Amino acid sequence: MCKRLVCSISFVLVLGLVGNAWAGVLYSDSFDRPNSNTLGSNDNALGGIIVAPWVEVEPAATSIRISGNAYSAQGGNNNGYIDHKFTSAELGASFTIEFDVMPATQSNEWFNVQFGPEPASFTTSVDVNSDRVPFGFLFRAQTGFRMWDSAVLVGVNNTNIIDNSTNPARVKLEFDSPDGYSDGNTATVRLWINDVLVEDLFGSGDSHDFEWDRHTDGLYISFENNGSLEKLVDNLVISNALSVKGAVKPSPENEATDVLRETVLSWMPGEFAEQHDVYLGTNFDDVNNAAVTVDPAGIYKGRQSDTVYAPGRLDLGQTYYWRVDEVNAAPDLTVFKGDVWSFTVEPVGYPIENITVSASSANRDDEGPENTINGSGLDADDLHSSESAAMWLSSIMDPNAAWIQYEFDRIYKLYQMRVWNYNSSVEPVVGFGIKEAKIEYSADGADWSVLGTTHEFARGAGLAGYGSNTTVDLAGVAAKHVRITANSNWGGIVNQVGLSEVRFLYIPVWAREPNPDSGATDTNVDTILSFRAGREAARHDVYLSTDEQAVIDGT
Repeated sequence: MCKRLVCSISFVLVLGLVGNAWAGVLYSDSFDRPNSNTLGSNDNALGGIIVAPWVEVEPAATSIRISGNAYSAQGGNNNGYIDHKFTSAELGASFTIEFDVMPATQSNEWFNVQFGPEPASFTTSVDVNSDRVPFGFLFRAQTGFRMWDSAVLVGVNNTNIIDNSTNPARVKLEFDSPDGYSDGNTATVRLWINDVLVEDLFGSGDSHDFEWDRHTDGLYISFENNGSLEKLVDNLVISNALSVKGAVKPSPENEATDVLRETVLSWMPGEFAEQHDVYLGTNFDDVNNAAVTVDPAGIYKGRQSDTVYAPGRLDLGQTYYWRVDEVNAAPDLTVFKGDVWSFTVEPVGYPIENITVSASSANRDDEGPENTINGSGLDADDLHSSESAAMWLSSIMDPNAAWIQYEFDRIYKLYQMRVWNYNSSVEPVVGFGIKEAKIEYSADGADWSVLGTTHEFARGAGLAGYGSNTTVDLAGVAAKHVRITANSNWGGIVNQVGLSEVRFLYIPVWAREPNPDSGATDTNVDTILSFRAGREAARHDVYLSTDEQAVIDGT
């Protein structure tokens, strides 16, 4: 038995997150799960886990910051690391790592945050094989903190900022690394304790410059208990691009294509932005040059507090440009002009890819009808060569009007047929290209209908670099088969006809792009099914079953 759900809606669903819910967060974990030696999940989508030997425990002490379950080092020198390599693309030009920590009270008990090129970089002690530990921070409860860089101690701060185990601290480390996270790239680090910037960081002001060492496009992050007493970690968050002033991370992504026509625009706001000026148009210069008070093209969409903007139904196939200026809060109301982003809306028609072809005849084996659908002779710009072996040419012995027939893998709602006529070097003299043709279509290959009247195909130039110069409107007919029968050619000299390339475009009227993907495994039991709706759909009949045939039959 198949469960059937009927959804009556008049809009296309937009998949994915919008707004600011995702902004900057790469990894987060509150550790509020049942105690386990094997940690199986965290609070975000990256999927990294902190690997044993650490375990989760319920803290013995009640704390403002550490509550519920926390992550605990159970004595002895050991490491726990996030089982995910944070790449340069994920981290961006800057990232932060924040956590609540409750170190032990004794001054010889250390808690370390380490950064390495691979899990093997993390040792059981800073002093053992320390040449493998490129970079890290060390915290002592009563003697402040220190930093080492490529196993060299570069600074010590003895300020007692984390005084005892009943007063855990919120630690934030911010890294600026505009050139990425590879060997030799320069970075800057800043440290906050309980939301206060440490102004004297190792005698070098409120920041420290260093070079990543032995890293390759990213890093692993480890937490180490160095000592015998328990240390607790809670509310871990790793984020990127948190200090930007302008809008970033547009959705759709910059230069995205095949975007839903009912898409909703969203972005990550600047850190201090209170409002946002939105610009949207179809001309780059208009969007780039417009201002709130200077807007001759009418592309300023207003000032708003939300980080999403719904432009309404957009034009199919159109490229749009948009910009978001971030407006700071009063009293300064500083405006940070944003970059101009672009996206292109889904086209009216998509190329049909699974096609078989036959013809009444072929002049030679290498001049068969398959040349009209296999892209032979076309370059990256869809311009055709003048090589006859990349085209179809009928036989001079064909007793009747020559024809070529195309069969698709399913019935499509047809939008257009684009034709590259015959284009060999002899075309200007002989004229093999089809001039007038009858076009027929069929859903089953047995019952045929004629499309309109006679259609004329423009003549090929007989030169390399020839672009399609005939477009036939297929008027949205539903068909699995299309047949072209030649009534005449351009030369009128010999009884042969040919074509270089034919491309069929369809209108997507059925559901596609399922999520989860078809055939996906290990899917979450609480997963929500989604799909890209057919363009003209007013409602959706959904079938779900463990019986594939029942779904196919709709029973």
